[in-house]
This record gives sequence, structure tokens and C-alpha cells, in this order.
Amino acid sequence: MLGNVNLGGGILPVGDVVKMWQQTGRLLYSYGDNGLYTGGSALPITPIDGGMGTRVEESIKGLEFAFRKIELFVGINLASLGVTPEVGTPTSTTKEAMQATMNALKPIIDATLEIKQSVGSCVMRRIQVGVRNSDVIRNAYKGVISPSEIDALVEMEGNDVQYGLSLKAKPDAMMKAQFGKWLDAAVQDTRDGNTGLYVSDAMYFTTRLEMGEDIIDLMRQMRYRIKKNREEAQQQKQSDIQQQIEGNAANEQQKHANEMQKLQAEGQIKAGEEMIRGQIKDRQANKEIVRDLYAELREAANAENGISTSIRR
Repeated sequence: MLGNVNLGGGILPVGDVVKMWQQTGRLLYSYGDNGLYTGGSALPITPIDGGMGTRVEESIKGLEFAFRKIELFVGINLASLGVTPEVGTPTSTTKEAMQATMNALKPIIDATLEIKQSVGSCVMRRIQVGVRNSDVIRNAYKGVISPSEIDALVEMEGNDVQYGLSLKAKPDAMMKAQFGKWLDAAVQDTRDGNTGLYVSDAMYFTTRLEMGEDIIDLMRQMRYRIKKNREEAQQQKQSDIQQQIEGNAANEQQKHANEMQKLQAEGQIKAGEEMIRGQIKDRQANKEIVRDLYAELREAANAENGISTSIRR
């Protein structure tokens, strides 16, 4: 079948056919009509099962089987361990499996926290007794806190004090994602005109969340920050309204002052015009007086000379 391949008008050598198969993945063959092959449908080359590929596949299947058994017995899903789900697995199925893992681990986490808190409280009481009764322990802790604080701890022992500690679990990925949605919604409210959180606030809360701060404390802080932002925005709005009112009043006052100045200027102009008119009248009257006096003087002079004159106006 490999020797009967006719390509380009000629028979290809068997070696070239095999080489083409290895390079392109296409295996050309022909049953031919020379009667050499009389069987049914068959391939000219039959691969033999086995080899490294088969062993790798068997190992992978064995590991997957072991992981599935672990998940079945302990309830820990592979996705929570970082294993990529199989192609085609619904997202809802993955979320349910993750939640089931958290439900399975919750008793273990709660017990671990309780053990840590009990051990921590025990250690704190031992430190308290050591600070109260041992100079060696007090001197050792002076490298951690100041000598004055050590003396304060010793002095407070007379007041029946008792020290302890409390543990809080860091938020998991699900809580971080939910808190991130709350932050995005609060910032979006501010963009829409309803004061919530600013970008700087979101940066602060995101940083604190990544540092493992308690999610309840962050929620309280976020509510307080939103309340303060709204109060500040309301105060700023009232301040803007008051400034606008004061600005309008100042504009009206300036407008009134300008009108008064205009009226005063017009009055001064009219008074100047009346003064000028009066001065003109006075000058005209003075001229008439002078003219009459001059006429009288001429009449008197002419009378002395025997000349009779009469001046009529």
C-alpha cells in the first residue's frame, strides 16, 4: 500500500511517503490494483501500543484517581489546592466545591484558633508571673520594651490585673472578593454623585485587607468613612451655598453703590451746570450795570457841556 502511492504523475518511494507522514502527520497509501493486497480495510502502518506516552498517561490518571479519593474522604476540593478544573466544568460547580471545602475545613480552623488562643493566654500568664517574680525575666524583656514599661507592669501587679490575647482569622479569598465588590460599589456611588468612598479611601482599605486586617473592623471603618465623607460633602455644599448667597449680596451692594455714585456724579454735573449758568448771568448783569453807569456818566458830562442827550434802552 505504501508502494502504490501515485503523486504528481509518478510513484513515490516508500521512504518519501514515511518521511511525509512524520513531518506532516498525513499518511498516503493506496490499495492499488496489482492484486498484492486482497484483505479488507486496513492501514499500511499499525502503531504498537506502549512506550513513554502510555506510561505518562497512566501516571496522570493514577494521580487524578488519588486526588479524587482524597477529595471524597476529606472534602477538600482540588480547586482550593490550586489544581485547574477540567475543561467544561461549570463555574457554579467549582464555587459549590470551594464552599464545601471551606465547610470541611471550618471545624479544623476553629479548633486551631482555639488551641492558639489557649496557648497564647497560658504564655501571657507565665510572662506575667515571671515579670512579677524574676529579675532575670524582667532584664530579658528590657531588650523588647523600655525599663519604665517593665516597672509599670510590676507596679500594676498590685491591682489584680490579668493579661491575655485574642486571635482573629485573616479574611479568605471569598471574603476579600466580596469586600472588593463593596469598595467598588462605594467608589461608584461617589462617581454617580452620591458620596461614598473616594479612590484614596479604597486604596487604604485594599492595603489593609491585603495585610490581613480583621474584616469586621474594616467594615466598621468603611461605614465610618462613608458617613464622614457624606457629612463633609454636605458641609461643603452648605458652604458653597452660603458663599453664593454672600457673593450675590455683595454684587447687589456693589450695584447699589455704583448706582449711588452714578446719581451723585449726575447731581454734581447738574450743580456745575447751574453754577456756570449763574456765573454767566452774573457776568451779563455786571455788564449791564457797567453799561448803565457809563451811560449816566456820559449824560452827566454832556449836561455840564450844555449837551442834552437821552439814552433809551
